[in-house]
Amino acid sequence: MSGRAARRGVRANGRDQKVERGTESPFVVKLEPELDEKKFVLDEVSVRTRLATISSKPIKIELDDETASKTIPRSFFSARYGGSSQSVFPKIGPAKKELHDIDHVVFMKKDWNPELPSRPGEHGLAFCSHRGIYESMPLFVRKAEHQWQYMGEYRMHQVEPLTAEEWRRQDPEMRNIWLDEGYMKLSWGQRARARHVYRERHGGQEPETNDELAELAAIVKSNAWSKVTRAALEDALNDGTEMIHVCALECVAYRADFQRELISGHEEGSLQVWRTLPANSCRKRRLGKKDEDVNTKDDMNMPRNKRIKTC
Repeated sequence: MSGRAARRGVRANGRDQKVERGTESPFVVKLEPELDEKKFVLDEVSVRTRLATISSKPIKIELDDETASKTIPRSFFSARYGGSSQSVFPKIGPAKKELHDIDHVVFMKKDWNPELPSRPGEHGLAFCSHRGIYESMPLFVRKAEHQWQYMGEYRMHQVEPLTAEEWRRQDPEMRNIWLDEGYMKLSWGQRARARHVYRERHGGQEPETNDELAELAAIVKSNAWSKVTRAALEDALNDGTEMIHVCALECVAYRADFQRELISGHEEGSLQVWRTLPANSCRKRRLGKKDEDVNTKDDMNMPRNKRIKTC
């Protein structure tokens, strides 16, 4: 398990926390700053209208708040349940899928999707163009760096995309993030730029049929999309030619047993990593501050070539 996977996500006084290296024990924690306040927002009417496509009520979970609010790092999920630790929709391999009975999973961040559920069992919205419709899949929301909270089992519904007016109302800083960090760098941005090329070739028409989608795939493969500039994308978003798709997230179930399994598996794995570190491990000395302080003090009275190597 990686160093990140050895960190333990816990809660105290309602705040997300994590292990701090160089403290008395491997599980002394420090406060993790809250994520920046959301900047990409929809007004209340827009949110309510899109959520109205969900007819069911939020799920009432049968789990205490302290347990439900505990988090895990993605590295732990990937190591135990499979899938990439970076993708929004990681693909679970056949072996892990059969072992844990998890076909699909989604990891989302509030800085990209501010209308995500705030508490387990709630419904929400996400900005995405995910076309696969699954009966349900686990949703994890990032609460802080390396801290992901299980929110429940969710079904995704395509709803009305972001309008040009809604895009233009966004904070300029957030629009720049979507353009610079999303459209111009990420894989979904490549596909969006390929759509721009397709529209230019076909008088503004969007690809819909299998043949049209095959042409779109060929544009992606040919790298013709790379010639689409940031300015061209910004113009397309401002006039509504390019749209950011929106999905309604309907919570259909909450697996309390799965949350307990995540917590126990992560904590047991963290303890195992600590116990198996060699006695002279640099990392173990960093985590054991009391022992480190004694060694450092004694070191100062020893010849340089006899001192303990620090990390």
